[in-house]
Amino acid sequence: MGRYILKRLALLIPVVFGVVTITFFLIHITPGDPASSYLGNRATPEAVAALRHQ
Repeated sequence: MGRYILKRLALLIPVVFGVVTITFFLIHITPGDPASSYLGNRATPEAVAALRHQ
């Protein structure tokens, strides 16, 4: 049973790395600014700048 758990934990590392990598590329490939997309169409420039600063 311990061997099974270690095998599953070892497989977890590449899966998490793959999900993080795909998410990173999807966020950066999409057109537009992530901060303005997150805040919506009615976001003020000050709010977008504050979110980028965070």
